[in-house]
Amino acid sequence: MNPLEYMALHSFESWYKEEVSPNLSEEEKTKLAKKISELSLREPIFLPGRYYPHDMFPELVPFSHTKDFCGMQLYAVFTEIMKEKGCNVPSASEVALSKRD
Repeated sequence: MNPLEYMALHSFESWYKEEVSPNLSEEEKTKLAKKISELSLREPIFLPGRYYPHDMFPELVPFSHTKDFCGMQLYAVFTEIMKEKGCNVPSASEVALSKRD
């Protein structure tokens, strides 16, 4: 993973923590995590260049600053929700650092 991708993941984590997480209920977070998980079972969402329309994730739309959601953004949201729920998972940016070329 290149430095720009790492910076993007770190930015998405911060966006989730600062703008999204405080404004979603635990139930909404659980549903969102399940939705992202199900999508990731069908395709590798974490690859650069993957984009998903807002209507797939309406719960994130009020906090969006982009036309679509990118897969890396959804991946970062998923890992942060899992961390909030007490799962011992590394953040998306920690995974990116471990995979640096």
